[in-house]
Formats: sequence, C-alpha cells, structure tokens
Amino acid sequence: MLLLVGMIAILWGDDLQLVHADQEVPTVFNVRLAGIKIMDLLSAALFLLAVLKTALTDRLEWTSGHTAIMAMLATYLYAGIVGFLYSFGLRYDYTYWVQDLQQTLYMAGFFLITYILVDTKNRWRLFLVTILAVMAVKNVVILSNTFSGVGKAIGDWAFRASQNSEFAYFPMMFFPFLLLLLRRGSVLLRLLLALLVAIYLVNSLLGIYRTVWVMLILGTMALLILLPRQSRIVLSAVIGVGLTLSLAVISVLFPRFLELAWNFKFASIFDWSVYGERSNSTKLLEIVNVWDYVLSHFAFLHGMGLGAWWDDSARRLLPDGGSGFTHKTRFQSTHMWYVTQFLKLGLLAMVVYWGAVWHILRTTLRGLRSLPWDRWETQVLLGWFIGLLCAFVSSADFVRLFLMVGVNVAVSLRWLSLHATSSVPARS
Repeated sequence: MLLLVGMIAILWGDDLQLVHADQEVPTVFNVRLAGIKIMDLLSAALFLLAVLKTALTDRLEWTSGHTAIMAMLATYLYAGIVGFLYSFGLRYDYTYWVQDLQQTLYMAGFFLITYILVDTKNRWRLFLVTILAVMAVKNVVILSNTFSGVGKAIGDWAFRASQNSEFAYFPMMFFPFLLLLLRRGSVLLRLLLALLVAIYLVNSLLGIYRTVWVMLILGTMALLILLPRQSRIVLSAVIGVGLTLSLAVISVLFPRFLELAWNFKFASIFDWSVYGERSNSTKLLEIVNVWDYVLSHFAFLHGMGLGAWWDDSARRLLPDGGSGFTHKTRFQSTHMWYVTQFLKLGLLAMVVYWGAVWHILRTTLRGLRSLPWDRWETQVLLGWFIGLLCAFVSSADFVRLFLMVGVNVAVSLRWLSLHATSSVPARS
C-alpha cells in the first residue's frame, strides 16, 4: 500500500502548467532538497522499498520483458560511456549527461517497482483501477483550470492548462475508458466513462498539441484494426459522437478555434517544408544539422554519447521563439526523440533499443490475443497497449512519460504472467 501511495503521489505531482500574474509557478517536479529533486528522492525510496519487499518474500521473477527493458537501459549506459570519452575533447556538460540518462533510468526503475508491486491479481486490479482513476481526476482538474482561467491562453482562440508530458501519457487513460464504453453494464458507469472521454477530447483539442492529435488518430486506427468487426462499428460511432460534441463545446467557448486550429495547426501537420510552417521547418533543419554534425565526427554507428550537443553550422536555424533554441550556439536535444537518439546512441545502439521495444510490443499483443475478450481486464489492457504505442509514436522523451511507459509494460506483462500461472492445472 505504501508503494501504491508513493506512485500516486509521483503521478499526481506531474507539472500542471499554472500561470499566476503572468509567471509560471514552479511545480513539484522542480522542487529540490539538498540539490536533488524531491521526485527523484521519492522514486529512489520506492525502488528501495520494492527491492526490500522482494528480498523479504523471496519471489523474484525474471521474464523476457525484463531482459528487453534491461537491454534498452544498457544502450543508454553504453552511450554514457561513449559520452564520457567524447567529453574530454568536446567539453560536454555533465548536467546534460545525467538528464539524458534519466528518462530510461526512470522507465527501467518503475518497471521493476510496478512488477514487484502487482504480484497478485487483486493487487493488480487495485493498482490499475487506482492509476486510471487518478489520471481521470487529473483530467477533470485540467478542464477545471481551463474554465477558471488558470493556465496559458493562446491568443483568444485556445487554452493550455497542461504540459506536453501529461498529454503524452494520457492516451493510456483515454483508450481503456473508450473500450470500457463498449461493454454492456451499468448505465451510470458508462455515462461517467463517456463524460471522461469527452473531457479528454476537449482538453487535447484545446491544448493544440499536434503530436497529441496524431497520436489519437493513429491509436484509433490501430484499435480499429485489432477489434472485431462489430466492435469497430460501435467504436467509430462513439468516437464520431464524442468528437462532434467536444467540438461543439469548444466552438462555444472559443469561437475562433475551428478556423484557426485548422489553418495554423492541423493543416500544418502535413506542411513539411523548410520554408513552410515555422516549427516544422525547425524540425527539418534539426535533422539536417544533426546528420551533418554526426557524420563530420564519423559517429553515425556508435553515436556521440550522452551529453552530446550539436550546432547549426550546416544550416542556420530560423528565429523561432517557440522552439526554445533562440540565442543559443549549442543544442543538447531536438524536437524529435528519434533524431536525438541518432545523435547520442548511433545506429547500432538504436537497433538494439528498438529491437527490444518490438519484442515488448509483440509479446504483449500475443498475450492479449490469448486472453478472454469478455473480461474487463483484457479490454483495459488492449487500451493500455494502444496507449503504449502512442507513447512511442509521440517522439517525446519526457521523464514522466517514460515513467509511465515502465509502469505500462510492467502492468501488462505481470497480468499475462498471472493469467498463465492460474491457467496451469494443479498437479495431483
């Protein structure tokens, strides 16, 4: 129970983007004690408690999923060594070295914590229901902040009351709730789920994160492929109605949203030109410069290591206040995680990393197909799986997102393990 409370505290402490008197209020993820972030201390404490629990109960279990997660971590540890060697000549900042390792370290750590925590079916159910409930409540809080004006206004046509990281992992809540809507059951429960799905659609649309829109589109397409035909028809109807109602509400709150969101945001998803939409042109120039920088150091196979930086000497970046790159000569990351990985890991380590991701996705999907579809746990796990796909599609590398990736994988693989164990007939 203590581990569960700690996990909830970390998820709830994610960074709502609050603004007071035109100043962003520091969030709990930025609070430090003796120079160390509070969330890092809490995470380390949770990990030690989980290890202690395993040591006392003598119930250590190792699966191919554990091996895959450790392989992903190993690629970043390897890149850490490469970065250390390169730092002697290129003067890497070791603060960025630590930051580059942090997201994968969180993923592996919370995978192990969660896998140890949910070691029975009852604990698994309690954990999953609690996590989904916390994300649902937080989703409502974001909408409340939008209505009360606590957040960041974007002109007079959109509103943002959350950071990217939340919307990157919120599909892990959206798709399970969406699938639960297809179940026959309590009318009151289904109305509640429909309301939560609609609230998330409003939040994600108003936040005008194009990546989130792409994630939802691709996630829905993947879900329609995996579902039985009858369920596809019902799901399409639910999404159509939900999207229509959400847009109707938004058009009342922000009358200019539909016109401007289409002209400046949605349409720009397909405008990949150096001379086109500014943020997309910045991303293209990042690719050109990173490719040139890595090749100039003959590092395309082994990478430049953690802490690596790049510059825009090959093709000057355009002035773009929204990119965060203005008035800089060295850049430690890009707006696309895959490009940043190429810079720091190189092609060989990326093959290992994404091979491990593929193994996790394939193992999970195979296991899901062996589960009875009429159980709510199976439907939630399929939505959880779609949320995991969205996380990797998002091309984001937020620490909080990868924390949830670790939790996601652990929850899925643990249930498959528990189901397999309970399905084995007892020996006489």
